[in-house]
Formats: sequence, C-alpha cells, structure tokens
Amino acid sequence: MSNRGISKQFLEALQYDTGIGINRLLDLVKKDSSLCLEIRKDYINIYYRGGNLMKLSEQKGDFLFQEFF
Repeated sequence: MSNRGISKQFLEALQYDTGIGINRLLDLVKKDSSLCLEIRKDYINIYYRGGNLMKLSEQKGDFLFQEFF
C-alpha cells in the first residue's frame, strides 16, 4: 500500500498566496469542472477531461512543472 500526500509547504503553496503563484492552479481547478486535481506521493496531477495535463512536484523546496500536452 502506498501513502499519498504532499508536504505541509506544498499544501500551503496550493492554498495560499506565498508568492510562487501555485495557489492560482487550485483556484482554476475549483472553477473549471473539466479539470481535476489528484494528490499523489510527493506530487499532484491535474487532468483535463480525464487526460493528464500536468504534473507538479516538489523537490528540495523547489516546485517543478511537467506538461503533457
């Protein structure tokens, strides 16, 4: 069984304006029913109509985006 979760820093960056701008992703997902945010182990995926749109991960305090379109 794997554990799903992101760090406290990652969660705060998603929820609040910490100057990074990641919180705007969560706002977009909340407003657009065609988007879905899924929490994985140490990263999140954002899906558009079931297709993987992007991956956001945290590595050593930095956030890395990977696009899939």
